[in-house]
Formats: sequence, structure tokens, C-alpha cells
Amino acid sequence: MDNFNLTKWYRDLYIKESLSSQPDQITISYTYPGSRFYGAYIYRGGKDQWDEKIRDVEEFNNFLSDLNIHTEVPRRHDQEKIDSILFQLRKLGIKAQEDEMDVS
Repeated sequence: MDNFNLTKWYRDLYIKESLSSQPDQITISYTYPGSRFYGAYIYRGGKDQWDEKIRDVEEFNNFLSDLNIHTEVPRRHDQEKIDSILFQLRKLGIKAQEDEMDVS
């Protein structure tokens, strides 16, 4: 039991529970100006309001990995990678888009 990582266990449990119902929509947001990852908004159940917001890049990459998407979200805006992720999400039937968060 010395190698048991409670934080990882809770994160994995959280992600599995989050995936119990596939998202209807995901919005990936970057800051403007600055082009830094701001967060991902997860919508479920046909609601107009997001159910979950993931602010950590690694946590969102793990979320995508659980959806079998292995292109990692970049910390800084990279249109080619973002387009690839959006395309893969859409192939899964998830409405996907990107957004700029104006922080000026």
C-alpha cells in the first residue's frame, strides 16, 4: 500500500463518473490576449448551461484520453492541434467548438 496515490485514485474516479454520460457539447477556451488555455466547458443532458469546467490542461488531456482522443490540448493556442481535437470530438457525435475568453 506504500505506492497508493490517493490523489490519482480520486482523479480517476472523478473522470469515470464524469464519463458516465457522454457530453453533448465541449467548448475549449483560450485567453485573448495571451493565447493561454483557459478551460474546457462540458455540457450534458441537452442543457444550455455547462455542467463541468476543467481548468487544468493535464486534467482535460486525461478527460480526452478517456474518450480515446490522444491529441493533447496545448497550453498555448495551436490551431492545428485544436482543429484535430474538435474534429475527433465531432466524430464521436459531440458538438465541439473553441472560444476566446477576453481577459483584457
